[in-house]
Amino acid sequence: MGTILWRDVAPASSVHIAFTNIGISYSKDLHDHNFYEFFLVVSGSGEHLTKSGPHKITQGDLIYVAAEHAHSIRAQDLDIINIAFPAEVWRPAVAISADLAAAFQGPEPHCVRTTPAQRERFMYWANELNPQQDQAIAVQAMLFDVMRASRINSEDESAPVWLRQVLEQMARPPHLTEGMSAMVALSKRSREYIWRSCRQAYGKSPQELLNQLRMAYAERALRLSNESILHICYDCGLSSVSHFYRMFRKSYGITPKQYRLSHARAVT
Repeated sequence: MGTILWRDVAPASSVHIAFTNIGISYSKDLHDHNFYEFFLVVSGSGEHLTKSGPHKITQGDLIYVAAEHAHSIRAQDLDIINIAFPAEVWRPAVAISADLAAAFQGPEPHCVRTTPAQRERFMYWANELNPQQDQAIAVQAMLFDVMRASRINSEDESAPVWLRQVLEQMARPPHLTEGMSAMVALSKRSREYIWRSCRQAYGKSPQELLNQLRMAYAERALRLSNESILHICYDCGLSSVSHFYRMFRKSYGITPKQYRLSHARAVT
């Protein structure tokens, strides 16, 4: 088993990024290295070879590989994007994030199914990072960002694309104000079809999902704008301020006015 050294990969940089096609000629001998990496399967399928044996990988899988992990890949036509970084960049980041540390811990590489948000952030950084310019802090920001994205929209993975897109559009006025009629217009589907799809994908009715979006919008508006509570209530598509107060208290434990006051103090 061979060992790949960072000094032979990118000695003057804090990051190495590569788009690679794994074909039948790719070496299937296990190797380890003195740096850390993770790679996203962009297309195709194959096997990730480890000491315990082969593990199937397919489009959307993200594999975390620590310095001591021995691995290789076997495939006929598999595209991956690989981001690697030296140990001195990794150590300060995992000292801050227990989730990041856990992703690279264990005797073997760790594979996860990515969320849409995680894939989006991984691809953003693969395009944004410049090995000739970016310093260690940029790589650490990338690690935190991709890890944070793993917590976002994980429940959306099983939802149809059209429904995810509609809910993204429904997250703010004027669609949020219009409510269910906007969902019908945007999706070009019937109310009954939307209802069934929401139940299957999220276990919730369209109205429950709309109310979640309304309260999330209200929370941001109360914290980040000077709009009146009445105006925010109407922007959410609610005509009753008392009903708005009850919904907000149920979601955040305090009234909209109390929430705004708790975030109004400057710390500069």
